[in-house]
Amino acid sequence: MATKVLGEQVRVWRPAALPGVEVMRVERSGRLWRWYHETYAFCTAYAGTGEVQYRQRIHSVRPGDTLLMEPGEVHTDRRLEGLASFRVLFVAPEVLARFREDESDEPVHLRRARTHDPTLFRVLTSLHAALERDASALEAQCRLALALHELLRRFAAPGPRSADDDPGAAPLLRARDLLHASPGQAVSLDELAAAAGLSKFHLLRAFAKRFGLPPHTYHTQLRIATARSLLANGVPISRAALEAGFADQSHLTRHFARIVGVTPGAYVRDTRASAARDDAAGELLADPHGSLAGCALDEEELLAAL
Repeated sequence: MATKVLGEQVRVWRPAALPGVEVMRVERSGRLWRWYHETYAFCTAYAGTGEVQYRQRIHSVRPGDTLLMEPGEVHTDRRLEGLASFRVLFVAPEVLARFREDESDEPVHLRRARTHDPTLFRVLTSLHAALERDASALEAQCRLALALHELLRRFAAPGPRSADDDPGAAPLLRARDLLHASPGQAVSLDELAAAAGLSKFHLLRAFAKRFGLPPHTYHTQLRIATARSLLANGVPISRAALEAGFADQSHLTRHFARIVGVTPGAYVRDTRASAARDDAAGELLADPHGSLAGCALDEEELLAAL
């Protein structure tokens, strides 16, 4: 991962008006980011070009692109030209599911990992702009409703994705599941190899190829995801560090700043500041199909008004 460059700006927070949503704003970054996604992640690129590895494929990324990533996946930046500026909208699975038009109980799957769709880019950019200027809760909820509606309308895929249905993946999935079952606990390579029924060397090589990270790095990403959730729910940093499996607060801080781009303290401050500005989240998200109506505009009028 590249060293932090002078002038880099990173902010990560959870808007109080949008339960189940987290937002990331990055300017002038020279880092090669690696991230385990426990939620859906929609990344809009504004500056810098490069390559991202996701689901064992390399995707070229340029300004105007949007990356569409699903829960349980890892993405790894492989190359960056220039300094990157981007925004990420993290959406909990249960939030996105409320906006789907079918009655399926299956998780929402996305048919593409990268798109250069101007309309989607525009609605996501408008949502981020509204959140960064502290727009009203109603406006934030309306813009989120439109963005997720457009995402599902354009990119929702029928049926489950096939990656985990491959019988050959079963040993690696057992090892991955062991890490997920105990993110705050120490897990040895011997235990992972035994769960997978593979030699330790074979496991290391195959795990990194399939999931984009070696087991120890993947486990650290899970611990950081656990810590983010604990901190967002008001758990003190020192306690969150221990519950997430870190030796102490300084141990958490070192890894958190490296992976998330901000310290735990900054993450907590921004999340609390958002809550203080709007501690009444409203109830539009409880009825997503009524959300657009609640904005007093239909879909076409909303698109035109952005």
